[in-house]
Amino acid sequence: MTTKDFLEICGFCISLLAMGWRIAGIKASVEQKIAKLEKDTYKDADNFKDSLEKQINLLDKRLDLLTQNSKSEADMFKYQLDGQGKRLGGEIDNLKKRVSGVIVFERLEQGILKMHDDLKKLSQ
Repeated sequence: MTTKDFLEICGFCISLLAMGWRIAGIKASVEQKIAKLEKDTYKDADNFKDSLEKQINLLDKRLDLLTQNSKSEADMFKYQLDGQGKRLGGEIDNLKKRVSGVIVFERLEQGILKMHDDLKKLSQ
């Protein structure tokens, strides 16, 4: 082996070492960029998750308010219907009493007319 061959081998090793060094630098740069992208992605995902949780909580509170309002409106409507039902029930009872009273008076009137006719027949 000559000095020239030795120098070529050393030059080749140095160029391999330089290429390895450069590849390691590129690899480190790529890994840093990937780590930064992952960090940003996780940060964005966490922010999105927090935003969704806030929106869900707001919607949940609004739903609770609407549910409470609808329950109170339903209770008021039920109370109004119950009151109207009681009034209608009372009015129906009054009508039944009046109808039964009218029927009684009609029967009395028929009885009086019959007695009047009987008295006329007797007086003739």
